[in-house]
Amino acid sequence: MREQLSTQIDVFKELRFDLSFIRDATAMRNDRRFKIGSCSILIGDRWLTAPFTAKPGKLLRISKPIKRHNDEHFLATIRTIPEYSKYYAIPDEETFTMTDKDSWWQDFKETWGKMEVVKTLFTPGSIIVCQFIPDAGRLDVLDALNTFTERGDRSVWSSYASVWRMAQQIARALRFLHERHLCHLDIKAENVMVSNNCKQFKLIDFGFCSKEPFADFINDPCGTPGYFPRQFGEVTDSGLPLIYANDMEFVSGRLPMQTNPKLVYSIDAFCFGRLINYVFHTYHYRSTTSCLWWERGGYRRKLQTLLQEVLESDVHNRLTICQAFDAGLL
Repeated sequence: MREQLSTQIDVFKELRFDLSFIRDATAMRNDRRFKIGSCSILIGDRWLTAPFTAKPGKLLRISKPIKRHNDEHFLATIRTIPEYSKYYAIPDEETFTMTDKDSWWQDFKETWGKMEVVKTLFTPGSIIVCQFIPDAGRLDVLDALNTFTERGDRSVWSSYASVWRMAQQIARALRFLHERHLCHLDIKAENVMVSNNCKQFKLIDFGFCSKEPFADFINDPCGTPGYFPRQFGEVTDSGLPLIYANDMEFVSGRLPMQTNPKLVYSIDAFCFGRLINYVFHTYHYRSTTSCLWWERGGYRRKLQTLLQEVLESDVHNRLTICQAFDAGLL
């Protein structure tokens, strides 16, 4: 086993990136072939050269697992979900590691060392985990919204039906997790990938994923401002207005989820609702009146009804994703 891992590492050291035409970190952030998270970087296949030219359509994820953010914990369970690749963009099981002794590490750090995520990842003594993610697409939902608002690109968001399609797909992905007693707990625009044909939406980044009874999450709750049902004080976007929810309000010295851990499922539902509301709001207010007049019913009404239930401010009355399906809202 040790010899096999050593061979994998030696092969991976041959990996190189063509970074010569990029000069600064701003270009990296703005280029779609890069996706940057708090603990990882995704790099598109166009940046890769030999020996991985035989892996078209796969993203390379560079990450540093930490105790509080390590999505390897539940990937084996997720892989048991029938046709899981339709709903989740998760890494292949093959894993490579890099350390600060490798020349590639030094080249990458020298080029992108000013970026905060690079400073976090590339610290002396760290071990960087590298994996390929198949069929993830090259855009996340935030990218797709930006191309829609800035360029008028309607390839992803062409109607309320397209917003509804995304809502249904992400809801199914969450339902399959919840049926296996897992919660994602970091649903946001950056964690939903859009397929290259713009018709499929997949969840990524299971670093905050927790399993019922959710002791790790309840003891140390965390989430993304603007999505997580806790008022952090800032408004991230006009499509993400101030949060009014009582999930993080103490009652007799206890949070609601400390009294009833199953309420954690409602946090996933709330974050899901914030995401759908963001997309719905952006599509509605950036489309022309002529594009919308014939869409006033149907999918628009379905979305509004769904959002009313999953964005309920009282966590005790909010529908979970499974309950929304049972109620015929999805």
